[in-house]
Amino acid sequence: MSLTIHANSGPVRTTRTISAAAMRRALVSGARKVIADREGLNRINVFPVADGDTGSNLAFTLNTVLGGPLARPQPHAGSLMLAVGEHALDGARGNSGAILAQFLQGVAETVSGESRLAPARLAEAVGAGSRAARAALSQPQEGTILSVIQAFADALDVRGSNRGGRFRSAADLVRAGFVACAAGAGPHPAAIGGARARRCRGCRGQGIRRPARGHR
Repeated sequence: MSLTIHANSGPVRTTRTISAAAMRRALVSGARKVIADREGLNRINVFPVADGDTGSNLAFTLNTVLGGPLARPQPHAGSLMLAVGEHALDGARGNSGAILAQFLQGVAETVSGESRLAPARLAEAVGAGSRAARAALSQPQEGTILSVIQAFADALDVRGSNRGGRFRSAADLVRAGFVACAAGAGPHPAAIGGARARRCRGCRGQGIRRPARGHR
C-alpha cells in the first residue's frame, strides 16, 4: 500500500511526514500479511532452532496488537506506537514474538512525543528498535530476524544514507528499507548446511519483511 504523506512547505526543502492514520494502515496491512502466511513461516523456520512455530508465535503476537490499538483510529502517531509496543509486549509469544515486541517498543519509546513522523525521526526510531531487540537477547544469533531488522535500520539511517538528499519523504525511506530487507543477510554459512541452508535463505527474517511491506 502507499503511505499517505503530508507536505509542509519550508524555505529550503519539503519535509513529508507520516500521519497516525497512515501508520495504522501500514501496520494493519503488514500484520495481516504475517498472519495470513503463518503456516509458510512455520515451514521455513529451521534456524537457529527448527521448532516450526515462528509463524504461529508472530501471528499470536500481532493478533494481540490488531485487537487492541490497531482496532480503532488514533490521532497521534507517537501514542499509537506506544500502545502498539505495550500490547505487543503483553501478548508476545515465543522468541520471535518477544523480539518483534522489543523492536516495536524501542520504536515507540523514540517517537512517543511525535504527532507525525518525519523521515529522520522514523529512521532514528527503527534504529532504536533494532538495538532494543538485540539487547533483549543474551546470545543474539545472526541470520535471524535480528539481522533483517538491522538491515532495515541501516537502510533507513538518514544520517548515513541521505547525504545527497536521496530520501525526500518517509515513504521513500521505507521503500529503501524494504529493499534492504529483501536482500537481508542470511545465517552464518558454518551454522547450517545442505537443504536446511537452502530453506534458510528463504526464511531470513520473513516475519519482519512482511510487516515492512505494509508500508509500501
